[in-house]
Amino acid sequence: RDSKRWSDQDLLDELNDGLSNFILHTKSLKLRSGVLLEASVGVYNMGPYASSIERVQYLNKALKPKLSTQMDAIEPEWQDTIGDEPKYVIFDNYQNSEFRVYPKTTAGTADIITQNSLFGGLIDIDMTDELIITPELASIATDVDKFLIVYYIGRPRLLDIASLDTDVDLHPSYDQALVHYIAGQCLLYDQDSISSELGLKQLSMYEGYVDKVKKKESRNNSAYSEYDTEYRRF
Repeated sequence: RDSKRWSDQDLLDELNDGLSNFILHTKSLKLRSGVLLEASVGVYNMGPYASSIERVQYLNKALKPKLSTQMDAIEPEWQDTIGDEPKYVIFDNYQNSEFRVYPKTTAGTADIITQNSLFGGLIDIDMTDELIITPELASIATDVDKFLIVYYIGRPRLLDIASLDTDVDLHPSYDQALVHYIAGQCLLYDQDSISSELGLKQLSMYEGYVDKVKKKESRNNSAYSEYDTEYRRF
């Protein structure tokens, strides 16, 4: 498009919208990370890094999900219960990026933990104003009883003009889908009927990619194991 009509910032905004839309509908950004169990903490918030929590494991076993109403029937004061290790995970009544474990644990925090994240302490982190990095999961193995392993659908990094050389949080094979999304959205902004028709065709092609990837990802739940998460400030 003519840069006088569509600036780099306009196109960048559409790219960011396309990234968020694609990941939301396909769940193609599958990530995992180790989250330190904190003493007497029940609710863990992984936003704004996660759009949804898919699974929580402890000692290499998935915690069984329970509804809050089921927990009420098991133990009326369950939210205040403290034990040696978590047994269940509760998702309902919380944001998509949050979960609660039952029971809260007596686990302490190690000296190397920095206590300033939304979701609990992270081990061996390197912190700057822009980047928080967790270790590879292999480094947690020696203290596996101190960590939850969380599998989730991530939120893509939002790109700006200064970070245009940064790789986006999608496999390169999905690049063409984003091209169709950007072209379709830009064409729809035009007032003439021909541009609108072309824009709808571009978005239809984009939706075709989304449907294809959605089916692929639904058959590939184990893909989480390929990723270790980098936590970033947004």
